[in-house]
Amino acid sequence: MLNQYFASQCSIDESNHELPTMHHTNVNSLQSIHVTQEEIIDSIKCLKIGKASGPDEIDNRILKEAMHQLS
Repeated sequence: MLNQYFASQCSIDESNHELPTMHHTNVNSLQSIHVTQEEIIDSIKCLKIGKASGPDEIDNRILKEAMHQLS
């Protein structure tokens, strides 16, 4: 019933149904990333135990315990 009411109250203007052409003149792209071993170790040292893991789902405690294997 709510859907029917909403549909009766709304209308779509399809007179200008084409999307405008997008002109990309300045395209930025990342060609490479340079990260040193020291930067990785410093980042791991800053991680707090007990906080949520990142998208890789590796617990911060595991990262800290395995950090010595990087050096």
